[in-house]
Amino acid sequence: MDTLYILRLPQQMRNTLTRVRNELYQNSGDSSFCSLEACIILGPVQAEPKTGWIDSPPLPLITEGSARFSHGMLFLPIAEQPLQAIRRQLETDYPISGIYLGKSEQPLVLEPLGIKDLSLARLSWETHANLVRWRIFSETHLDSGTNRPTDSARTQVSLHDTLSGRTN
Repeated sequence: MDTLYILRLPQQMRNTLTRVRNELYQNSGDSSFCSLEACIILGPVQAEPKTGWIDSPPLPLITEGSARFSHGMLFLPIAEQPLQAIRRQLETDYPISGIYLGKSEQPLVLEPLGIKDLSLARLSWETHANLVRWRIFSETHLDSGTNRPTDSARTQVSLHDTLSGRTN
């Protein structure tokens, strides 16, 4: 079973992207548009969970309007720079920076999306023949801290608590 760190999108945005992905599936017949959920993949979880604090990336994150196909994945690009710090803290990396959509090259142009709310989670999946089983767990909401009375512009979440399923 493979496990990745992901940034989970707000429910309304996931619903919108599910409708877009369903149209991509209808046009292509590629079932990858129906498996996993649209999310920002940060990279693989190492065998030994990391402990310490994790900072929220600066919000909002803005997608580019046109989907890109690279490394066998179709995704809505997001600038790499805002994700570098969280990937460094998690000691992980991934070849794409954006919202995962599927594994088939399809033309797609959308209005840029502004992501103002994220959760850090883990996504595990396994494949048997044509069946993909997946689940999301250890989800912890991240907050940019912009509405907080403190001078910190970031919320820090205990990574150990996140990995064990506890939240602050």
